[in-house]
Amino acid sequence: MVLVASVMASFVLVTPSGAAQEGYDRCPHGSFCLFSGVDGTGAIGIFEQGSPDLRQQGVDNSVYSFWNRSARQFEGFDGYDYEGQLTLRQGAYGVPKNSGPTAVPTSSARVS
Repeated sequence: MVLVASVMASFVLVTPSGAAQEGYDRCPHGSFCLFSGVDGTGAIGIFEQGSPDLRQQGVDNSVYSFWNRSARQFEGFDGYDYEGQLTLRQGAYGVPKNSGPTAVPTSSARVS
């Protein structure tokens, strides 16, 4: 597990190994997670606050599923730095959700 942090972002990038948790179970309580595959598969971005640039987490414009396990609503935007159109939103303690048959064009995400 690699921990990456910046002034504006707080996230953990996790890569699967051995008997590690799978799918949505990789998203820890208190965080919101974006996945590059359906049903919580693929690359995962784990956030407490968000990221102004999802390229840093490997999920830029490739969100196929998400889960908000935090006490705050999260929002995703098609532009960097939380600009552009709102593409994702999920309220506090949401349920795991697939975004559809194609990736949601999301380049930044944050709690609101």
